[in-house]
Amino acid sequence: MGPSKLKKALHFALLYLVVRGVDAADITSKNETFSVTFPEGFSIVKASPVEDFEIYRISKGTRAFVVVYIGNQPTFPKQVASPTSQVRMLSANGVQILSEWQSTVLIHRELLVDFGAGSRWPASLHAWTSVTTPSDVVVADQILLSIHARN
Repeated sequence: MGPSKLKKALHFALLYLVVRGVDAADITSKNETFSVTFPEGFSIVKASPVEDFEIYRISKGTRAFVVVYIGNQPTFPKQVASPTSQVRMLSANGVQILSEWQSTVLIHRELLVDFGAGSRWPASLHAWTSVTTPSDVVVADQILLSIHARN
């Protein structure tokens, strides 16, 4: 590859990373049901030794930023909205996203993916942000919206 082609390829690779907002230190964790991307310094731990559902916590140190439920009976929405906040819901083809705002600041987001009824397990994936400070919610939201359901 000549110098001009290499320069052009590097330019497009950099543009791709900038447009996607991907940090080179991001880590992707995959299992049979979903994959999720989170920044370096975070970890994902399966927190539930239960037979009919699974809970995963994506944490930095001891603080969980995002919780993911895999199972057949999600509780959606997980959090009761504050009377002073505004809640918006996006619903489309088996996916629901609830966003809770305090003025113009996002304070909570939840995602529910319904894989469909039947004997198949799991029937749904439910994930939510679990931090409260605005800067942490921004990070948690980026993690939450990187979830890719694979069922």
